[in-house]
Amino acid sequence: MESLNQVRHELSVNPHWCLLRGHRLVIPSSLTDQVVQLAHNGHQGMVKTKSNLQTKVGFPLMDEKVEELVHSCEWCQASGEPSNPAPAETEFGPHKPWVSASLDSGSLHNGRHTMMMIDYHLKYSEVEIISTLTADRVIPKIEKILAIHGLISEIKTDNGPPFQSNELVCYFESIGIKHRKLTLWWPQANGEVEHMMQTLNKVIRITSTCARPLVYAIYSFQRRNRQTPDSTTGRAPGYVSLGRAVADSIRHHCQWQLENIDDFQVHQRRTCVIRRANRRCCAKASNLNVGDTVPLKDQFPDSKFQLLLTRVLGLLCVVVSL
Repeated sequence: MESLNQVRHELSVNPHWCLLRGHRLVIPSSLTDQVVQLAHNGHQGMVKTKSNLQTKVGFPLMDEKVEELVHSCEWCQASGEPSNPAPAETEFGPHKPWVSASLDSGSLHNGRHTMMMIDYHLKYSEVEIISTLTADRVIPKIEKILAIHGLISEIKTDNGPPFQSNELVCYFESIGIKHRKLTLWWPQANGEVEHMMQTLNKVIRITSTCARPLVYAIYSFQRRNRQTPDSTTGRAPGYVSLGRAVADSIRHHCQWQLENIDDFQVHQRRTCVIRRANRRCCAKASNLNVGDTVPLKDQFPDSKFQLLLTRVLGLLCVVVSL
């Protein structure tokens, strides 16, 4: 009644003894939840539901009740647009080359696959072509890369095939490599190698259109990538790895000086890049808690799965179970 007292000059009673505020029906508190549910039956979204109610009825805290109902509606959450992502964090990379690397795989148009390993310190990449995504095909390619650069301490993967196989887990344990499995179906968590794979796939598509050999495209991609300074470190991966300038098709007639950047400057540059990315995607902190049930979208089109959040490891990493 206190809320109605503030608008008492706008109240009236119609011939059916219904209380009105202007032309809108005043709903008692005992019926507000039912009225909001009726307005939301068509699942039109938050804005449409509010607009539908505001033209017909009025009661205190109407917008808050609509927001609470839409946010708790399973069907709206499962079929609507995803919420804003959590803000990305910056972490200091390794101080030495080939200490921490990332591994990813891609598909080719001829049914074969590519496998890429990229070093986090040098941004130096190695690409191999494999026939199938099985452990017996992947392990020899990893051995080839490690034979060139030596054993590393940590490998990060997206936990997809074939990196979740028991054979690969046993192989990493046997040679003393820590296998860090990142969030499944979340490529941003493995953004370094994912971005490089996008560039490689673009080069492969252009090469297939021009009817040029696939191996030529991969070798050309690796050569040019190693000659180009990285935007974050300011250093060409090939220059740092070999200790000398790598000849390019664009000849330089002056002595190329390597930009002297320490690890703290690299961290500052990465922080600026991540801040711009967070602003661009309107990132906001997640309010997920242990025990919350979250929907899983578009991965199993024939089934409906829900995941139970069991552990929070950080802003971008959680542990869930079916």
